Amino acid sequence: MGGGGAVRVTAERCEFSQREEVCEMRLSSIITLAAAAALGGCASAKVDYVQAAFSPVENSVNVNGTFDETWDKLIKRLSSDFFIINNVEKNSRIINVSFSSSTPEKYVTCGTTTRQYADGTKNITYSYDPAASTQYLSANDIGAFITLVRKTRLEGRANIYVEAISSNMNSVSTNIKYILTANVSVFNASGVNIGNSSFVFDFSTKNPSQPMHDGSALPPVVCHSTGTLEGMILSYATAP
Repeated sequence: MGGGGAVRVTAERCEFSQREEVCEMRLSSIITLAAAAALGGCASAKVDYVQAAFSPVENSVNVNGTFDETWDKLIKRLSSDFFIINNVEKNSRIINVSFSSSTPEKYVTCGTTTRQYADGTKNITYSYDPAASTQYLSANDIGAFITLVRKTRLEGRANIYVEAISSNMNSVSTNIKYILTANVSVFNASGVNIGNSSFVFDFSTKNPSQPMHDGSALPPVVCHSTGTLEGMILSYATAP
């Protein structure tokens, strides 16, 4: 890239992470071609995305013991973990809890994004689950490098239902509502923030998120539970 004239970019397309990164940022910035070359111009970026296969999550289990024994174990263990108990209705046999995590990838998945970045001095491959926080280099439309910082957070609520099958046997089931938020910040070569976007995925134990399309040939991003939290809750009832 050469030349020293100023170029005005009025519709810079930021290549955000995922179809979550469904993003056409309308930014207006003045960039000189000379500065773009000096600060990482002639950079290029490619992206690929693969959805994670969805499998039904086991969300119920039969537990030996009286109803009161099973109920008390659940209350005690839920209150001692990272869950917050919102409501307990013993007559209705329902416990409602909420949770949050800054490491969503431990509990949910959104597939795998692979990015390749290249310029005159480096060639970098990034591979990550879009459910996780990450940071990577990319390139804008005139070949100057940009840095994208993605921070994700998971929040949700779980209903836990305890049903007496007999005097010494209970069925425990749970259904979790997940809200995954990804906040994306874009920085130019000088470290100046030039844009922000936020994406929200809404899904549950039984149903993955609605696909996010951006019109490209890549598959849409879909997120779903891995069954980890459901299994954790059920283990509270089955463990001695």
